[in-house]
Amino acid sequence: RGGDWSSDVCSSDLSYCCRNHEANFSQCVGFVDLLAYISLLRAGFHFHRTSLSRFFTLFPFRLQTILTTKRSPAKYTTYWHRPHTSTTHLPILYIHGIGIGLYPYVPFLSDINSSKDLPSGDGSGGQIGIIALEIHPISFRLTHAPLPPAVLCAEIASILKMHGYSRVVLATHSYGSVIATHLLAQ
Repeated sequence: RGGDWSSDVCSSDLSYCCRNHEANFSQCVGFVDLLAYISLLRAGFHFHRTSLSRFFTLFPFRLQTILTTKRSPAKYTTYWHRPHTSTTHLPILYIHGIGIGLYPYVPFLSDINSSKDLPSGDGSGGQIGIIALEIHPISFRLTHAPLPPAVLCAEIASILKMHGYSRVVLATHSYGSVIATHLLAQ
């Protein structure tokens, strides 16, 4: 019948099809994650992973977890970091929304320092540093439940402290604004 899902489709065929769909979806998520990884590396970002013992707690598995030596001080939160060298601008903390993760935001994050209109103040300019958090429970991943706000805020504070950031520009999208509300309430 050319793809007609009528009542004569047996449950075993439907079960097989659903399992196959889930596998294809996971492969797509993994591929998009790999594209984000390559793009962020090319834009000068460094990936900070959690402990290697947590490798199997996130699916699809992530190649960058094995390839990087940089480690997040947080137990659950991975992130991308571009070093901050600007003497005239604050670094940026970016928290994404519900979706595929950081992939849709790669052009935005990559272009932040490319603007010709960026005032340099004292003439030295420098690069605006960026920390882009990865919130896996809202990124099409099979992983732990979303962290309680107090735990997530503590993890973010440990990341900022590790890089010496006491003040940042907070930029968020969608669900990232919910997290920002908790950060600002502290």
